[in-house]
Amino acid sequence: MNTCECQLNKLPAHTSDLTLFQSLPTTHMLRTLILEHARIFAFLSELSSVEQQLESMDSLDDNPDIAVQMRYLVDHLLRSERHHIREENVLIRRLDKMKVYAPGNDIRKQHDVLRVKKRELENLVYRIHTMYFTDFKKEVKQAISHAVSGLQEHIKLEDSVLFPTALKHIPEDEWAQMKKECDTIGYCCFTPNSKTELIEI
Repeated sequence: MNTCECQLNKLPAHTSDLTLFQSLPTTHMLRTLILEHARIFAFLSELSSVEQQLESMDSLDDNPDIAVQMRYLVDHLLRSERHHIREENVLIRRLDKMKVYAPGNDIRKQHDVLRVKKRELENLVYRIHTMYFTDFKKEVKQAISHAVSGLQEHIKLEDSVLFPTALKHIPEDEWAQMKKECDTIGYCCFTPNSKTELIEI
């Protein structure tokens, strides 16, 4: 897996079932997806904090570093593409073939919508120096709010419905091959390592 300074050794479990997580082997693909969700949730929490900081700012001079912080966070949200591809091409595709009821089509559609929201946010963030700050603040606050709420609800759906459904219906002897397929697709720079802990909040 790729390594990045954005990796954390401990992540809060915002939506995941800790019992399910702790029952999985350290190399299980669902464990990796759950940890990635936790890391994405942490990015979203930071982005929400940025949104609150913007509320009290009258100009970029009040906090020049906020532009760098926003670019960092949005860039890492965009780097989650391989996470989505693994979910669609490895996990959901198998459930589709098995004709198991799961929110597969809904999740694919949500991925498409979320890609657009993240790109819109990226475009705004990189225009911070070319817009009137009052206009930027209004537009970026709305874009952050939509992206954060959309991603949080999406993660909750996968953690609470998709992953337990997959674990229940996919035969145990298939998961090793699925892990190999995930390895071929690749991981995100922020993908936590196998020793990362998920902690209750």
